[in-house]
Amino acid sequence: MKKKNISFFNAADEANKMEVDSQSFEESLIYNVLFQRKLVLQDAYYINSRYLRSHVLENPFHQFSLFEEASQEGIIVPTIRNKNLSFFDNLKELSSDRFYGKNEHNLDVKILENPTYEAFIKNSQKGLDKEGALETNDITDVEFAKGYKNLVEKFIMGDHIPICNVDNDDSIQIRTRVWQATEEWRNSSIKEAISITGNGGLSRSEAFFAIARNIKSVAQKNRVNFNINKGTHLDYNLKFLEQDSEKFLSLKILWSWLNKCHHKNLAENLGACVNFSSYKPDSYYLADTIFIDQPAIEINEPFKLDVTLPPIDILRKIEPDKILKVRLGRGEPYFEALLDYSYVQSVPNRERLEKTLIKYCEEISKLVSRSKRIDTTIKYGRSELFSQLVSGGSSLTSASMSGSNIQIYCAVVGAICLTIPMIVSKYKAYRTEIREKPQIQKIELTF
Repeated sequence: MKKKNISFFNAADEANKMEVDSQSFEESLIYNVLFQRKLVLQDAYYINSRYLRSHVLENPFHQFSLFEEASQEGIIVPTIRNKNLSFFDNLKELSSDRFYGKNEHNLDVKILENPTYEAFIKNSQKGLDKEGALETNDITDVEFAKGYKNLVEKFIMGDHIPICNVDNDDSIQIRTRVWQATEEWRNSSIKEAISITGNGGLSRSEAFFAIARNIKSVAQKNRVNFNINKGTHLDYNLKFLEQDSEKFLSLKILWSWLNKCHHKNLAENLGACVNFSSYKPDSYYLADTIFIDQPAIEINEPFKLDVTLPPIDILRKIEPDKILKVRLGRGEPYFEALLDYSYVQSVPNRERLEKTLIKYCEEISKLVSRSKRIDTTIKYGRSELFSQLVSGGSSLTSASMSGSNIQIYCAVVGAICLTIPMIVSKYKAYRTEIREKPQIQKIELTF
């Protein structure tokens, strides 16, 4: 499979459950399937994601869900660890005690016993047979662990708070509070986790468990029972911090940082863009500016293109096979142009991309009547370009492969036109362009 313009779709990671809601998952999935050339998921997400599970098992449509349709076409592919086994058998192997032990991990190992879900996994094999999976057997666990450790040490550990050139007083103030409140977790606990991981790297689950052990020690002093086997669950740990609002908020933010380092590390090893999903608007992740990569050279602002598209709430009600039919039947010129522009970002290639994208959006709009179509602004550009433009409350990391992957983002005219695949937190200070238009509800759409 061509490892070019692949988006790492991490909305399905169960560790994100406190940040991503089901609506964000569904909307992110629709936009990614429509506009991104290829999506890749870590294999474990297929057995740990409540949103993917509900998307498949509670599918309201007559045929396959959108995820299933896209998987069978090879648009969505998983990583796979053993190329000699089927995807289903890979997941069975993955869920064994040999990999994850007997802790109450985030994996739902019994989901594979559900006949509907088993059929979904086996149907996904059709896409793997067609397009091939991203094999990770040539990327060792040690490499993953060392990559994760390097990111955590750079962004989370240490005595000094990372400062970005897009910071403002509010973002620095919030991050300073979080930095102080999490000092023991960020350093003592994570150093302990590095020691336990024992291969010169760091395991995310060991980092979670180390923080949980610190919380457990406090709970025991207060004669409160604490089940360390649930230490990888953020919501469980937060129960023991409800009387300390500063620690409560700070742990949520630290957990988010640890997750983002994990996703960035995985994406870079897979040669993919980091594709953060839409986050709930009540999430308090202002301090995530520390994850913005600072390009060494000045780069141009993203390009904007005005098109017409159906509203996302209407797209969610359309039969998935109809959405896939438009993508497969009318989207090929756009995806070819997108890939070419990823390789050579010339003016002729950009003009071709815009021309094909306009026509593709016209075809998507035909799914609904003219009265239900809305004006939409699409922004696109290299992924590291977007990371330069973002400030407090958001997180975006640049892609590997020299930053040449191209990312496409949508925002409804009349709303704030976002430049990142995240929803804005209530503290966000940076805004791009606001254009008022009557009769259009102000919403923010990202993917």
